[in-house]
Amino acid sequence: MKIYLKLWCSILFCVLFISCSSDSESEPEVVKPPVPEVPKPVPVIESKITSYSSNYGKPNDEITITGENFSDKPENITLYFDNVPAKIVSATPTEIKFKLPATDNVIPQLKLSIVNTTITNTVKNAYKGNIAILKTNPASSWLVSNSPTTNSDVMEIQILDNGAIYYNFETSTQITGGTISYNYVNRSLDDGKTWETWTETANIYSSGNVFFATINDEGWSVYGSNRLNKIPVGGNDRSLITNNLGEFVHMYTNESLNSGVVINRRGKVYTTSDGNTFSDVFTASAGGNGWFYGSAYLDSDHIWCYGNIAGTVDKVYGYRPYIIYKKGGSEAWKEKSFLDMGKDVAIMDMQFFEDNSGLLLMQTPTNSKIFKSNDGGDNWNEIYKGESFTKMTFIDVNNGWAITGKNIYKTTDGGLSWNLDFTHEEDVLGIAAKNKIIWAFSKTKIIKRYL
Repeated sequence: MKIYLKLWCSILFCVLFISCSSDSESEPEVVKPPVPEVPKPVPVIESKITSYSSNYGKPNDEITITGENFSDKPENITLYFDNVPAKIVSATPTEIKFKLPATDNVIPQLKLSIVNTTITNTVKNAYKGNIAILKTNPASSWLVSNSPTTNSDVMEIQILDNGAIYYNFETSTQITGGTISYNYVNRSLDDGKTWETWTETANIYSSGNVFFATINDEGWSVYGSNRLNKIPVGGNDRSLITNNLGEFVHMYTNESLNSGVVINRRGKVYTTSDGNTFSDVFTASAGGNGWFYGSAYLDSDHIWCYGNIAGTVDKVYGYRPYIIYKKGGSEAWKEKSFLDMGKDVAIMDMQFFEDNSGLLLMQTPTNSKIFKSNDGGDNWNEIYKGESFTKMTFIDVNNGWAITGKNIYKTTDGGLSWNLDFTHEEDVLGIAAKNKIIWAFSKTKIIKRYL
């Protein structure tokens, strides 16, 4: 009996052992999930835009943005003008080349984005750090819109290569006992859609080049009869440069405002190489008998200033046309009078082209005459006599426009013949053409035509 009991106990022990072993093997193994690796933060790069290769252009023009800490991977860069993307051409840490898109606005908002980068734009230009995109406008008939001001006179119009346009105008206000006049320069950077007053300026007897604007939207201007002032970017302010050179009739300065030429009413020519101090380089022999009131120019070395000289010819006293001019960097200043024109003949306008071919508009008591020079002003030949034109403008050596009263005339043969092109409701006070656009101004209207 004891033997059976011992055997039974042994069997029971084995069964329990096997059962326990089986239970322990069937329990699943507890696997702990891996601890996720915390990504290291990507450092944010600080980038800076310092300049553009051009502040303006037309659609598809290539422009370069220069700066610091850009990406060399074009796929990490996006550039928008308003909501229109620009095509990135190439990229380095210091330059981004791209092509301008076509936009609705002439001055769209520029927005540059680079992955993991904050960008500061330090560019200060006429477009508040943006880039202007000039439109290619279809040819049109004459378009008339309201002027931002009421103009008693328009003395000068300056159109820059970037399409910005400036014009000097006189406006009159009635006061008790008479009329008071003010003179300003208006400026548009967006093809005439909006206008701003760039600076207040002087009335040089409704004549003369009393302001000069540069591509940077800064420049020179006269305030008072002989105060030459520097106008900062954006205008609406001025700082005195000099007030002891006489009454100005012409001025020209480079983009940096450190080199330029001014001419006063008596035919004295001054130049500067630092933008502050001026040297007397030429004086017209007419002296007190000469009176200058207008000019034409190509650059600081190609300037023609015109006016009248008083004197007696064949016992007849009167005012006759007279010019002083410089037609090249190595050329000396010259002067020329037109005594054979008779008295009371005035030069109304003048324009020169790059090849030193120029036109001169004179008005006599009965008509106007146009003369042409092919040698920079040394010799002149009469090519037209007819309508009493007051001002003219040419877009090239063949195609030009001239105004008289309410009418605008056109020539396609360099001034040899003229045909009526447009009649306005008011007298046309000024006209200018550049960049295949003609601008004209009347008392309350702006007249424009795309070529």
